[in-house]
Amino acid sequence: MDFEQLITQMAGDLRALRAEEADTKNAEPRRGSRFVGQGADPAFVEHIANGGELRLAERQTSLARKVPQGGGLAGTFVKALSEGTGSSGGYLVAPEVSAEVVHLIRARSAVARLGPRVVPVSKELSVTSLSSGATAYYTAENAPIPVSEQTFAQAVLLRPRELAALVPVSNRLLRDAADNPAIEDVLRADLAEIIALREDLAFLQGTGTGGEPLGIRTTPGLTAAPSLGANGGVPTFDDLKNTVAGLRAVNAPFNRPGWIFNPRTLSTIERIKTSDGNYLGEAADLLSFDRTGGGGTLLGFPFVTTTQVPTNLTTGTNTDTSYVVFSSDWQEAWVGEEQGLTIEASDAATYDSGGGVWVSAWQNRQHVFRATLAHDFALRRPAFFTVLSGVRP
Repeated sequence: MDFEQLITQMAGDLRALRAEEADTKNAEPRRGSRFVGQGADPAFVEHIANGGELRLAERQTSLARKVPQGGGLAGTFVKALSEGTGSSGGYLVAPEVSAEVVHLIRARSAVARLGPRVVPVSKELSVTSLSSGATAYYTAENAPIPVSEQTFAQAVLLRPRELAALVPVSNRLLRDAADNPAIEDVLRADLAEIIALREDLAFLQGTGTGGEPLGIRTTPGLTAAPSLGANGGVPTFDDLKNTVAGLRAVNAPFNRPGWIFNPRTLSTIERIKTSDGNYLGEAADLLSFDRTGGGGTLLGFPFVTTTQVPTNLTTGTNTDTSYVVFSSDWQEAWVGEEQGLTIEASDAATYDSGGGVWVSAWQNRQHVFRATLAHDFALRRPAFFTVLSGVRP
């Protein structure tokens, strides 16, 4: 074929391509292959087998019909594809998905499972407390009663702080989730796990700096727990009973008591034996728990375990210690919520994957889900909480 013939053929091909594009824009039937992909809708297969055809306009909305608009994480992704506005980013995931994730977070958070008081907060919450009480006097006959009065103080208890998580998900996985709800369940559970673990860490031992709340262990004014020695030690049931007794000594109400500790500590406690070699917890009905070790009762009070309580703390010369938290009333732990969980998705976001390495979601065919909520945590009466430190295995 000479050069002139090649030009003529290319021109013909171009005219054919333009004609095909014009037909496509007018949603005319596209003719040619009768192939139907694996997993196609049975009604569509029958339609094609009987000589029917697929118009482009139908093809463009097929994804939108596949998953209801706003139908969870996958639904958000499909909505983005079908509307053709992916470059704008920031698609809001349906509110019911956020509600489901919140439920999962609370089911996974050790602190939340013990029932803290959750209160709505706008900017900050100040709590009025009694600074000093009135005074009673013995008086002589016909003598006047001295006057005394209560004084009150007001302190800021809660100032909401933002907790956020960023989770990149491949577009292929989201497409699969449209047909397999189990995949989406995994995505939701993973998002909830990330938030619940970080929340527990802050509520238990947050420093009150760097944007995180002040946790139980670092709150001043706790009731002192018994000492396990300068280098820590293995707790006994006597140590645990003395921990509870310390709160009784300050007239703490036992309205909603409970323990939190690391699963390793549960293994330590369950191995405590009597002098004749029997497990004391079982023999004396002092300890019971489910097969996972995630919860049960200790000395008759509920407990939950979490790996967010560390086991590598330094006490004296030992670097393998942990701690046990006990409260006589977990409703004295307050969680102030300013903003409920909001989940957004974007395929145009850029995120730091660690070490300053930036990744483009668009270039890597991903969607980035961002979860944000604003809350704070504080103990209204710290004396109703105690922390047994230096716990060794």
